[in-house]
Order: sequence, then structure tokens, then C-alpha cells
Amino acid sequence: MQGDEMNLSLVKMNKAEFEDWGAASLQRYAQDKVKANGLKEEEALATAQRDFERALPDGLDSKDNFLYCMKTGSGDLVGYVWYTLRGPSDNRIAWLSEIYIHADYRGKGHGKSAMQLFEQDVKSQGVSRTGLHVFVFNEAAICLYESMNYQTTDLCYQKTL
Repeated sequence: MQGDEMNLSLVKMNKAEFEDWGAASLQRYAQDKVKANGLKEEEALATAQRDFERALPDGLDSKDNFLYCMKTGSGDLVGYVWYTLRGPSDNRIAWLSEIYIHADYRGKGHGKSAMQLFEQDVKSQGVSRTGLHVFVFNEAAICLYESMNYQTTDLCYQKTL
């Protein structure tokens, strides 16, 4: 799937890319759990591992999971997009599990391009709804999603006693 703007495209991950992405994504997710929930690092890593195993039981070949590298026309790796199709066939939703832009490419509009490519890919699957979760401290992502007309549907609160 190709984006006109900035000559970016989503390319299905191969096994080596999946392994590289998976190890880094697991660490990012665990770090976010530490920051958001105050978990100890070991506990956050174990939680992240369980969540990944549940979400991707067959790795790269897990049913209803779409794992992409976002690349430039010259093949440079800009980031990753991972989404899952959920729900009954007559009411599917594409759940954005991760969008990640490498540090060197941030602040250049690549996040918006990734979202547009994600939405195009979802439409090509015959799905018309998307959803996602974002940690409250991820202000850049929140601004991106709001700029693209995503609406808040749930709020969670927590208090440490």
C-alpha cells in the first residue's frame, strides 16, 4: 500500500523484520506499562510478554493481524504499523495495536502518513471502523489522533494509595 505524500508505503514484515520489531516493541510496551501503571520492570516485562503471546499466538502468521514496516521509496525503514481485525464478520473493527516512528523520522509528518496508510489498508479489508488505545502521557500521539478526528470513547482512572 502506497502513500502519495512523502512517498511512503506499508510493506508486510518478513520474518527477520518481525523478530527485530517484536523484541523492540515488547520493550517499548513494558516501559509504557511501568510509566503508566507504576509496575516494576520485571512485572511489566512479564505482562507485556503475556499480552504479546495472546495477541500473536502464531507470531507473524497470527490470524487477523496485519504487521507492516513503513518504508520510503528508497527502502529506508521509517517505522511500523500493527493492527488486528476484531469482532464478528458483519461488524469488524480494525484495532491499531501499535504505530511506531523511529526517532530520526519524528516531527516530519510521518505519523500522519502512517495513520493515513493504516486507514487505507483497513478500507481495503472492507472494514469501516478503527479503534486504538493511547497512554495518557503520549501527548504527541493524542494530538495526532485528535487531528485526524478520532474521538475519545473510554476513560480510565487510577489512584495510588
